[in-house]
Amino acid sequence: MAKARFLSVFVSVDPNHTAAELKEAMNKSLDWFRLADNYYIAYSTASLDQWKSRLTPLVKPGGYYLVAPLDLSERRGYLTSAFWDWVKELPTKHASKGLNSAG
Repeated sequence: MAKARFLSVFVSVDPNHTAAELKEAMNKSLDWFRLADNYYIAYSTASLDQWKSRLTPLVKPGGYYLVAPLDLSERRGYLTSAFWDWVKELPTKHASKGLNSAG
């Protein structure tokens, strides 16, 4: 079974690409939340290599990205209640898809 986990996604697309193309790449995750202009939290079963293949074409040559696992089991921060509600609902929302949650 695929294991869903949170990922930190920091990305700036090359000027030759569009926000719509980035949204299309982000939509390949189970779900995602935009926290800032170029910072997203994704909930995904995809490997980091899969994310690399999704984002690299959108950022070369003039953009950048970083994707890394995000452990939310211990957290402190002041973000919108919409974000924290999203985090809380995800494991339940996707449980029917037969996915194991990543803590």
